[in-house]
This record gives sequence, C-alpha cells and structure tokens, in this order.
Amino acid sequence: MLGFTFLVNMMFLGQALTLMLVYVWARRNPFVRMSFFGLLTFNAPYLPWVLVGFGLLLGNSVEVDMLGMVVGHAYFFLEDVFPQQDGGWKILKTPAFLKALVDPETDDALDHSNQLNDNQEVTEETGRPHQD
Repeated sequence: MLGFTFLVNMMFLGQALTLMLVYVWARRNPFVRMSFFGLLTFNAPYLPWVLVGFGLLLGNSVEVDMLGMVVGHAYFFLEDVFPQQDGGWKILKTPAFLKALVDPETDDALDHSNQLNDNQEVTEETGRPHQD
C-alpha cells in the first residue's frame, strides 16, 4: 500500500487501511446482513461499496477508498482464495521475527503445562491449577 502513496498524493493512508480491513471482513462474512442508517439493507460484501458511495455523497475523494479496496482484494485473494485452489500455496507468511516478538511461547513452557498432575484441577477463569 505504501507504494501507492504517490499515486493518490497522500502520506497518511489510514482511510485506505480502514477500508481494506472492512473489505476483508466483508468478504470473509458474506451472509451477514447489514443496515445502513436503517434505510438500506444489504449483505456484508456490499459494505465497502456502500461506504464508497456514501463518501461520494459527502464529497470525499474516491481514489483512497478504491486503493483500500484493491489492496484488500489482493490480500483476500492471496490469503483466502489462492491457497484453497488446486496447486495453491500460502504466499503470505508471517516473518519469524514477528512471531517471536508477538508469540514468544517456547517448548519449555509447553512441557511445563503438560506436566501438571492428573489430580490437579484447573480453574475455568484462569486456566491455572488451584493453589491449595
């Protein structure tokens, strides 16, 4: 998305990122019914288009919204559609340094959690054994 910043002459693409997330959510939830101001009822895949139309009524530029939809469509295709095709594979992968930064769970932590005694009860709230 950053490569397109010069095409739309904007350095802050928060609106495009928001519409990209809305587009991906809408494509992943095609049967959710939506209502726009109680006047227009439609299925979720049409939500990005409704937001673009409403933005046009308010006088907003369409280029940024369309950029978000194009990037959202590319992400949706590469993440959800292409891997499900015959001969497809997952192209987009989370970098290892980001996984280590966000989810630093190691094998030692897994081994420790598996070594709980069978007679120890685990509370539902914390998922930890009772301290007697």
